This record gives sequence, structure tokens and C-alpha cells, in this order.
Amino acid sequence: MVRAGPDERCRGASCRGPRCPDEDRSSEERRGEERYWRLALGWVIPFVALSLVGIKQERFLLPMWPLFLASALAGLLLLRDAAARTSLRRGERAPGWAPRAASAGLAVVLALALVSSVIGSQGLALRWRAGIFEAQAYIGAQPDATGVMLDGRIHLNGGYLLLNRNIPQLPFHQADLENRIFSHVAVVNEGHVLLLERNAAFEEVARFDDVRVFRRVHGLAGRAE
Repeated sequence: MVRAGPDERCRGASCRGPRCPDEDRSSEERRGEERYWRLALGWVIPFVALSLVGIKQERFLLPMWPLFLASALAGLLLLRDAAARTSLRRGERAPGWAPRAASAGLAVVLALALVSSVIGSQGLALRWRAGIFEAQAYIGAQPDATGVMLDGRIHLNGGYLLLNRNIPQLPFHQADLENRIFSHVAVVNEGHVLLLERNAAFEEVARFDDVRVFRRVHGLAGRAE
């Protein structure tokens, strides 16, 4: 009398034992799907919370991108595994064309995403803020620098990381030109440039891309203009 092997016994409808490979595989599948859901919640919850607040900016999404991409990849792998399990349940000895097509599709999608990101980055203004960054580094290296005013919003420039000096650093305001603490001014706006060119208290000392740097002629300890 030939006894049926464990794999053959588990193909029957009566297989309910804890050692059944199908049951073990189903349990493993459920645990895997639960892990995928937890991964997805890592970006779904912050995304929903962001959707409920009044102020929305694209930069707020940046921390979610790694988890979002990981979830997308996990979802593609889950679809591939599901296709492979479907082939095996149909009695095929090896995964059929569906999981292979899913794997090939996954590779194509990842390759297209990589190519698209490389092509897209070519059109970016990679030196968008380079001028103001270089101006800050230049001013910070000047021994007579006591304060600086900059065109634009402070949080879009290099801040004290590039200035590397513990001196006042504020957005440009015409009224503050009278404040002698500000020894240097870095501006882009044509109106501000014209104003400083006509101000005898300042002289142009450097240019970085479209940013022009002006220095107070006599400095903080000099005579009043």
C-alpha cells in the first residue's frame, strides 16, 4: 500500500491540519499583507492629516515620499506574488506567464521612473539659489562684516550654515539701510540695486550670478554718512 505524501494529502479538501503547507502559506501571506498595510499607514496618516490643515505646500510632502515609494514597490511585489500563487494553485509546476510578466513590468516601471527622473532633473534650475548662497559665504568670510540684509525670504537661503557668522541676517528693507549694523547687502531686485548704487554709503564689492553684494563704505566704526 502506497501512502500519499504530505503534499498530495494537502491537495484535498479535507486538509485542515496545522502542518499543511497550504495553511502555512496562507498564514504567511496574511502576515505579509499586514506588514504592507502598516507600511502604507506610515504615509497615509500624515497625508490625511496634512489634507485637513489650512496651509498646504508641496515641501510638506517630502518626508512622506520614501514611505510612499516603498509602499508602491511593496504593492507591486504583492501583485507579483499573488500571480505566482494563482499559477501554483492551478496545478502548474512552476509560476506561469503572469508572475513573469509582472516581474518584467516591475522592472520596466522602475527603469522608466529612473530615466524620467534623470531627464526631468536636466530641466531644473540647479543653480536657482546658488548666487545667494555664494554671496552669504562671501560676506561671512569678510572680517568687517557686522550684519547683512538679503533679498528674498530668509528660509529660502543658506541661513547661518553658509554665513558662518553670528551676526544679524534679515530680509532687505530700505529703512534699515540707515542702521549701521548692516555692513553688507546682497540684492537681486533691480529697484534695490538702483537704490544702493545711488547711495553714497555703499559700494559694490562682488557679484554672484544675478546677486550683487554691496558693502558699507565706512563700516560700523567709521564716520556717519
